Parts: sequence; structure tokens; C-alpha cells
Amino acid sequence: MTTDKQTPRGKSLTESTQDIMDQKLWLKILIGMALGVFVGFLLSQDGLALLEEEKALILGEWLGLPGVIFLGLIKMVIVPLVICSIILGISESGDLAFLKRIGLRIIPYFICTTAISITIGLLLVNIINPGSFIQSNMIDSAMASEAAGSIPTTRFDDLTIPQRIANVIPTNPAKAQVERDMLQIVIASILVGIALITIPAKSAKPMKDLCMSGQVLTMKIISWAMAIAPYAVFGLLADITIKTGLEALLSVGLYAITVLLGLACMLIVYLVLIGAFAKFNIFVPPI
Repeated sequence: MTTDKQTPRGKSLTESTQDIMDQKLWLKILIGMALGVFVGFLLSQDGLALLEEEKALILGEWLGLPGVIFLGLIKMVIVPLVICSIILGISESGDLAFLKRIGLRIIPYFICTTAISITIGLLLVNIINPGSFIQSNMIDSAMASEAAGSIPTTRFDDLTIPQRIANVIPTNPAKAQVERDMLQIVIASILVGIALITIPAKSAKPMKDLCMSGQVLTMKIISWAMAIAPYAVFGLLADITIKTGLEALLSVGLYAITVLLGLACMLIVYLVLIGAFAKFNIFVPPI
């Protein structure tokens, strides 16, 4: 039986991932962060103010351009990547009975880990309270920007329970993609993946090939985006520091630390679950 790594899809995904890992991006991104804050401090009016405010803001916008391009590339491919990955992951199982067994295990696991993550998040937020250090003008500006770019839709809180359940079915998949309604996108992808298992292999092959090509293409674009990630981080932090000053950046940094602490706690939870249920010693590397 041919393994996923031996298929063109598997080889392409492995090459893209390995290319990202070989670039030592974590080190370059850390250097970019430090340089971005330093350059922003030099140009910020709350820092050394080496340039006039108007010139500094214009320069900051140019410095932040790689970051805008980076975010644009990621946003461009995230929806097709999710769709293709879910459809392929389900359809390649090839067996509804196997899919049912896995589903009966995944659903309780998902509910439990989600409850744990919510609990950890609430505890950290109430202990650290990062929102109290963020300036109110930054919050107002972010909310105004989000409101200006959002598409007016019915609020989830305004729906009854039957309407909420019906709302997860994407009656218009194109609209779900435009609005980036990830729940509807995931549900639609799951339904398509299950449907591909139930139809003849000859009929399912064109759709699988399309999704396979889509996944490989999106991973390749992501690898291109990651190549400019250090410059993106440098430019965005320099631009933000120029506009808001170092004090505002530090307040946002506390929020980032809170998020990282939450992720670290969830990593420990996953490691404990692996050790308890998979009978796998997480402290001994595989031979």
C-alpha cells in the first residue's frame, strides 16, 4: 500500500514543510521583532523622534508593506487550504465504518479539550487581566476598523436554538467563504468528504485530484509567504511602534504573553492526554 509520503501530494507537502523548517524562521522572526521595535523607537515621537512625525508615519507605512503582503497571502489561501485538507482527510479514509469509529472518539475528545481550553483561558485572563493595560483609544480604533470592514449579518445571539442549528448548514457556500464563516465552511467540507466516500471511485477522482492540487498549491504559497515572514514582522512592529509608541506596544505584548501562556498550558494538557490514553512515553524520543 502506498503511503501518503510516497504520493505527489505527500512529497510536495513534506518538501514545503521541510523548506520552512530549514530556513530557521524562528530565529529570523525573533531578530525581526527586536529590530522592528528598535527602529520604531528611533522614529516614534514618544521615542528618539529622529524624523518628523509626518515623515516617520510615511516611512512606517512603507516598512509595514511586507507585513500587509504577508497577511494578504495567508488570508488568500486559508479558506481553500481548510476546504481541501478536510475533504481529502475524510475522503481518503475510504470507509464509512472507519470514519464512524473515529468520529465517535473525536467528538468527546474535542468537547473535553475545548472545555479545558476555555477554562484555562478564563483563568489566565482573570489572573493577568491584560485588557486593563491596553489603552482605550487603541480598542476604539480596532473596533471601528473591524466594524468598517465587516459584512452586516444577523447576530448569532438573536437566533433561536433551532435557527442556530440550521444556521451551521451553508445554504450558500460562496457566501460562507466571502464572510469567512469557518463553521459553515468546515461543515460543508465534511459533507463533501463523506459524499466522496459513498460515490464510485471513478466519479470521485476528479474532485479528489482538484482538492489535492489545491492543497499542494496553497502550501506552496504559504511557503512563499513564510519566506518574507521576518521582514513582515520587522515592518509591522516598526510601523506599530512609530504610530503608538513603546508604551502601547508593551501593553499589547502582555496580551501576547497571556496567549502564549495559554498555548503552553494546552500543550501540557495534550502531552498528558497522549501519555494517559495512547500509552506513549512523551519523555523518551522514538527510536
